[in-house]
Amino acid sequence: MEREGAPIATRVKEFVEAHSDNNPNLQDVAAYLYLNPAYVSKRFKEETGENFTEYMSRLRMNKAIALLTDTNKKISSISEELGYKDSSYFIKVFKREFNLTPQEFRCR
Repeated sequence: MEREGAPIATRVKEFVEAHSDNNPNLQDVAAYLYLNPAYVSKRFKEETGENFTEYMSRLRMNKAIALLTDTNKKISSISEELGYKDSSYFIKVFKREFNLTPQEFRCR
């Protein structure tokens, strides 16, 4: 998977995709790339225009939409699967992003 010389953002995205079930964080990615987390963060922002946290949040929200649409899992289970320790925080983030709670989204 590691492609020496590939842009940092490409390597970050490949790692995150390959390890998405483990909800990797910036430190995980940086350790894998043998780079400093601050450097990875800076380069990722320069190359993509969004910071790592925004990228991960967007991925999680996209996955949340898929899980809410395609499964009957409880909101708390979905929250946990996405890496949120507190389901009320997940609901808050989801509502901020989509102007609906996960339950409202599911029922529409």
